[in-house]
Amino acid sequence: MAKGGETTAGEHRPPRHDVVVVGAGISGLAVAQAMVHAGRSVVVLEARDRVGGRLWSRHLDGGAQRVDAGATWYWPGEHRVARLVDELTVATHDQFIAGDAMYHDRPRAQRIDGNPIDVPSYRFTDGAQSLAEAVAAQLPADVVQFGVAVHEIDSRGKRLVVRYRESTDSVQQAEADHVVIALPPALATHRIVFQPGLSEELRRIATATPVWMGAITKVVVHFETAFWRTHGLSGSATSHIGPMREVHDMSGPDGEPAVLFGFAPSRSPSDTVTEQQV
Repeated sequence: MAKGGETTAGEHRPPRHDVVVVGAGISGLAVAQAMVHAGRSVVVLEARDRVGGRLWSRHLDGGAQRVDAGATWYWPGEHRVARLVDELTVATHDQFIAGDAMYHDRPRAQRIDGNPIDVPSYRFTDGAQSLAEAVAAQLPADVVQFGVAVHEIDSRGKRLVVRYRESTDSVQQAEADHVVIALPPALATHRIVFQPGLSEELRRIATATPVWMGAITKVVVHFETAFWRTHGLSGSATSHIGPMREVHDMSGPDGEPAVLFGFAPSRSPSDTVTEQQV
């Protein structure tokens, strides 16, 4: 480094940004979108090879339409989501709730008149990840960087330094005025070293902060037809003895593809952190 802080010829200087966002889930992307609109320099560092985080949609058997392996619904009253859907013209449809529900307990399963399990809600026709992809498509091409795993945030200098590993496992760093950690607190404290270290109280709170449905396994089953609909069933069920505590219809519009999904609790409390990291 030359005198006065100038960079000498051939010396590499880390990139500088107004804001570094850690995580390209929908919250991290929304922050990046706001920063771009405000004229700020921003970069989003994402360890995976996709956007969406817990919004994760996958193709079934090579089909054109995707189903959700992660978050599924949004409800009336979620105005921020509804605004994004309208602004970005993301295709949605109503959650199918018509018909009767099933209740499973000893000594047998029984049919319930009507569907007291579900309430009116909305689904993303091409999966919830389509919302995150639509937001990302509005950002400049170089804002979201994939295969970048942040492992340290250093605030001991005049600017924040974010150190990360790229897919080649080489250690790189970026400087920023602000860092937004768009990750579950427990995952952030598990994966990232903070310099100086976090207080024990803050670390305890972060580790103990639950993630909505973080300790639940989602199971998706694809059928040839939505046979339950032809029998006047909504596809909704609850069980006190089976592995699935809840079951819901997750078929596409008009019942294609025909899909049910269920929620199963984790095997033990110790599974919680591991499942949040997946």
